Amino acid sequence: MNPEATISTRPLRLVTQERDGIRREREPISTGVPVARGVVRVPDQVVLRLEDGTPCPVQCEITDRWPDGSARWLLLDFAVDVPAHGEASWRLDVESDAPPPRPATAVRCREIENGVFVETGAASFAIDAGPFRPFRSVRVDGVERVDPSRSGLQMEDADGGKWTAVTDDVRVIRSGPIASTVEARGTFERDGLPGPLRFVARMRFAAGSASVKLDLEIVNPRRAAHPGGHWELGDANSVLVRDLSLRLAETRGRRVSWSADASTPLAEASRGAVEIYQDSSGGPNWNSRVHLDRDRNIPVRFRGYRLTVDEEERTGLRATPRVAVHDGTTGVGISLRHFWQNFPRALGVRDGVARAGLFPQEFSSAHEIQGGERKTHEIHLHFGREALAPAGDFARAPLVVAPDPATFVASGAIPY
Repeated sequence: MNPEATISTRPLRLVTQERDGIRREREPISTGVPVARGVVRVPDQVVLRLEDGTPCPVQCEITDRWPDGSARWLLLDFAVDVPAHGEASWRLDVESDAPPPRPATAVRCREIENGVFVETGAASFAIDAGPFRPFRSVRVDGVERVDPSRSGLQMEDADGGKWTAVTDDVRVIRSGPIASTVEARGTFERDGLPGPLRFVARMRFAAGSASVKLDLEIVNPRRAAHPGGHWELGDANSVLVRDLSLRLAETRGRRVSWSADASTPLAEASRGAVEIYQDSSGGPNWNSRVHLDRDRNIPVRFRGYRLTVDEEERTGLRATPRVAVHDGTTGVGISLRHFWQNFPRALGVRDGVARAGLFPQEFSSAHEIQGGERKTHEIHLHFGREALAPAGDFARAPLVVAPDPATFVASGAIPY
């Protein structure tokens, strides 16, 4: 009996459970699937179906191959609907004559002067070289949602010097009808001169969505000195950052809504300003000596987070916030993945500008980025009606859609 033939006939299944009480509607999913040798030769063979047999639009890419050239790993992009506290499952069929259905709307990318233009069916985005804003334009229902003159990524160093992120290269690195990714690379500049820090921004766009997943890497490419082989804080080639924040300004709205965690709905700040600042982990050992800085001080000042809204201060332990600046129905929203886990962090709105404090000035000490280090921040940006919709909660508690254990075992892709 041919064991490969036995493996190849077993069904491939994907499963998920909604555990956060959030109704999922067209939540974008990107997941990897292992496949047995000889089963899939080209991506168009793969058809994603609900358990009742209904085919679903899916974007399939082969990311690794067996020695015979067949696919070992697939990357799938699709959108899911799952009720709160519900379950869902799908199966992958391999068919040679049944291409998957096309999505109702598709992502389209095209080059423009010094940049890229992206249409998702729900919004259009222009990303260009020059100051990283991160968008020159965001239009939803024909209305411009972002004021680029008051938006951008800025850094203040420990000596008070002000640096602006400037993009020198923009390109499409992954293109498809359901999901596409645009990458922008550049440096932080001051008075027209580049500084030591670089950045890489990867923006993922999904069909039918006005939300963008932004993975923002902050990089110190310099080589650490580490004399004597000791990797001590305070290295000569470290960069000390007082503040590094991304700001997005809404063009029309001045109303502000916020939520401190995924279990609570958005509330409106009556005075148009809010700030959520996570100083420490919020756990019982929040001020452990593991947090020693280069001066051998413990820089965290209090346990958990501080929420300031309508000039009233509240406290809590672990925040997973989102904020929006809007006109009552549409606007701009921001949420940060793993907010409290990546303390210190800040998120807020003031004067119609939403701010994500990635290395926030509210911290008691300068942030040290050592030579060779890179830190990736996962930022979710929501525009139009999605700024106030449940889509803003997906980023705080994303669904995990993965192959079931039998699919992993049957594939033989992971030796054990």
